[in-house]
Amino acid sequence: TYTVAIGGNGADEATAVTLDAQGRIYVAGYSASTDLAGTRIGGTGGHGDVFVARLDPTGQVVEFLSYFGGSAADSVRGIGVDAAGRVHVAGATQSTDFPIVNALAGQGTAAAGTNAFVASLSANGASLTFASYLGGSDADEAHALAVGPDGSIIVVGETRSANFPVRNAQEPELEGLDGFVTKLSNGGALQWSTFLGGQISDSLFGVAVDGAGHVAVAGTSNSPDHPTVQGTQGFGGGFDAVVARFSPA
Repeated sequence: TYTVAIGGNGADEATAVTLDAQGRIYVAGYSASTDLAGTRIGGTGGHGDVFVARLDPTGQVVEFLSYFGGSAADSVRGIGVDAAGRVHVAGATQSTDFPIVNALAGQGTAAAGTNAFVASLSANGASLTFASYLGGSDADEAHALAVGPDGSIIVVGETRSANFPVRNAQEPELEGLDGFVTKLSNGGALQWSTFLGGQISDSLFGVAVDGAGHVAVAGTSNSPDHPTVQGTQGFGGGFDAVVARFSPA
């Protein structure tokens, strides 16, 4: 029923979208524009920033457009909105000076290369209430995010870091390139976090949460020893699709 352009004089990409209960549209992604018509809420900017925009249900009014990031490339891969209207995003950054607010323990500084990040914006988009790296000493990327019925934040992606933060883990040790599933409280406290994968290559690209807090994830695996529980199909060779379901705890 409509098409709206968001961007400026550089490269702009929308990579995640969601709706709230009022039908407002939240769009997030990457912008390299120097004239983006929005408000910087964190960081100094550089080769591309995270942007988050909220449009009214008609799509004709941009209620806010906020952007933040460090001196290298930053991009959102997942977005969710809680019942109070706070916006949560996750993605990947190459910035060692990404804006940090109330970071997870041990996650206030970046490793070299690509790092996953999680950030939360106030309901009016005017400030960062939480922003943290999420990873270890090797490459990490967040690919998707979902918000639970209690406002918790669930992030999935991939990691090569043996020291990725885990807690109450189903799989506490890295085996290769592994998927990860991390659950944070609405305020950004680590509730549980686990690797998911086998000895070769595994990544997670999707996550959803039901009304009882069960977490479903989906991705791909090249590992013959990828863990299965009540699985209906064994490893087929090459890269296989994978789906898994976790209890709320």
